[in-house]
Amino acid sequence: MKKLVLCKCASGKDVDSCCSQNTRVWLQPVKRPDEHEELLKKVKISSEFNLRYRGLFEFYGTDLITYKLGNPTCKSRNQFLEVLGLYFTVYLEDECPESWEACQASFWEEFLFTFYPNHIELSPNETEVGAIFIELKKFTYWLDKRTGSSTYRLIENFIQESASELKQCEKLINRLFNSVFSRIHHNDWDYNTDIQQNNQQLEECKETKRTIFEVTQMNGKIVELTALDSHVAYLVKDLPYEIMAPNTLLSGLIGRKNGDRFWVFNFPESAYPKRAKKFLENIIFW
Repeated sequence: MKKLVLCKCASGKDVDSCCSQNTRVWLQPVKRPDEHEELLKKVKISSEFNLRYRGLFEFYGTDLITYKLGNPTCKSRNQFLEVLGLYFTVYLEDECPESWEACQASFWEEFLFTFYPNHIELSPNETEVGAIFIELKKFTYWLDKRTGSSTYRLIENFIQESASELKQCEKLINRLFNSVFSRIHHNDWDYNTDIQQNNQQLEECKETKRTIFEVTQMNGKIVELTALDSHVAYLVKDLPYEIMAPNTLLSGLIGRKNGDRFWVFNFPESAYPKRAKKFLENIIFW
């Protein structure tokens, strides 16, 4: 997913498909051998949390590497840094802030409630969201001491306000994936076989729709999902309705076979809390 940025020419198109050049190149001049060695060292360290090369040359790259070195083998820290790095380099890309001071409340709100839910790691014990809360608070506390900012308090407030919603989203996306791929949490899960079977089921559908949906009404086992892009409502069956709530947002693909009244969620992608809606209307899904 990527944040939609409209082109400055006022065409109404996103910048990547309008006046923007398709190829962007970053050059890092190296004047001394020790500079080259330092760059290679950063590449090696940052590769452990999959930071894209461009992140090495932006303001945040050095800080992410420095923070990692505080506990270099911590799995949850590396996972957190990978997600934050992707937020900068992929989701925001050329629209990322120029400094930590420029990362205002909306920056962190969008990260926590819109971008991160798309990267919740599926797990049978459903503790990944709780772990990311801890890492985010640790990082912003460290960042405040380093930069003199007051981000930690802001993050604490966000988490207090919406922790239950994000944890519910984690539970929901795990249930959705488990309903489609029943052995996803088993060590012998055969990904290729399940994907092939899922594709065959999709081929049997006369209609399909892939977008972001909002839960707008619940009537027992039948849930009404409304597409954010078209505002068309779809009646969907076989969802884990007992853990769903109105205004929850889901992304993925639904399908309906010929003659069927109800749709089925054939391929889930993500679940988001309701406060993500104002951001989700301005993103691009690949």
